Amino acid sequence: MKLGGVENAVREIAKRLSKKHEVFLIVRDRPQNTNKFEKFWKEVFVVPESDNYLNFIKKRKEVEKFVKTRNIDIVNFHNWSPAFPFIFSKFKKVLTFHGTSTEQAIVDRRWLKVPIMWLIEEITANSMDAVTSITEFHMRLFKILKPLHIIPNGVDTEFFDPRKVDRKKIRKKLGLTKPTALFVGKFMPVKGLRHFIEIAKEVSDWEFIVVGDGEERYLLEDAPKNLKWLGPIYDKKKLREVYGACDVLVIPSENEGLPLVLLEGMAMELPVVCSRAGGLPEIVEAAGCGVVVRPKDVSEFVRVISNSGKRAVSNWKEQGRFFIKNNLDWKKVVKDLVIVFEGVIK
Repeated sequence: MKLGGVENAVREIAKRLSKKHEVFLIVRDRPQNTNKFEKFWKEVFVVPESDNYLNFIKKRKEVEKFVKTRNIDIVNFHNWSPAFPFIFSKFKKVLTFHGTSTEQAIVDRRWLKVPIMWLIEEITANSMDAVTSITEFHMRLFKILKPLHIIPNGVDTEFFDPRKVDRKKIRKKLGLTKPTALFVGKFMPVKGLRHFIEIAKEVSDWEFIVVGDGEERYLLEDAPKNLKWLGPIYDKKKLREVYGACDVLVIPSENEGLPLVLLEGMAMELPVVCSRAGGLPEIVEAAGCGVVVRPKDVSEFVRVISNSGKRAVSNWKEQGRFFIKNNLDWKKVVKDLVIVFEGVIK
């Protein structure tokens, strides 16, 4: 199943919650949501005929009935759109922000859309019993009157462990002989693939690996010879191998929430060079595991990557994994969420 970052985070949280709690899943009737569901869900309710958002709003009563008849204690919405139809519902509600549409409108310079999205997200958030956000950054625009908790995404540090990868073997398999920079993400404008390709052109004594796919695949037609595209990788073991084979994780995004690729890369002891976008600097600077530069500043990315000294990189590796293991392992993240949920229920 091909999952995005938010979907992956929800799945990881639910998998761990299900060990001690009954966890239900409510999703809209869309192809990307209804291909396959794991066994850890107590029950899955696919809201019928809800592909269209207006139809989803009209199905509010059916969702409320499902929550009531299953004696569900609390509903955790992820981002504003699934939560908005239920701002007047009586069941206990927690909204988790993985980013905001307001911020995206600002990045896209869609100025007429900014106040509209701000108002919708402000009303939705303050209609909840509590709010969580994976970053402090995205909450700066709002006046949240309900309890607000900053709980970042997590990572399975037992699985994403560099000791579980034969680095020499994988590098030989991939044909890598020079220091290697890695990009993992969807090929869409906000993720900065264009910038990564420009960096590769300027740093000829490095090799560059790209993992992903999407609407901007055509950009790879102009890629230099030192850049290799591996396609999308959905198998976590194979992705772990790629992390282990590389030397630096590059995230040149123009806007971000808190991407799982950052946390997975840090757990795999990859130093990070990233944009000052979304929640990226909150984690990288707190961990001391890399360098944060201005979005779109290709020349600065080039300078940092080219001048990555072995001593600094070695420190970044150790500090990144240490920070993740002690602060953002999924076990700790889920414990923090449970405390929020229990506080709301009581």
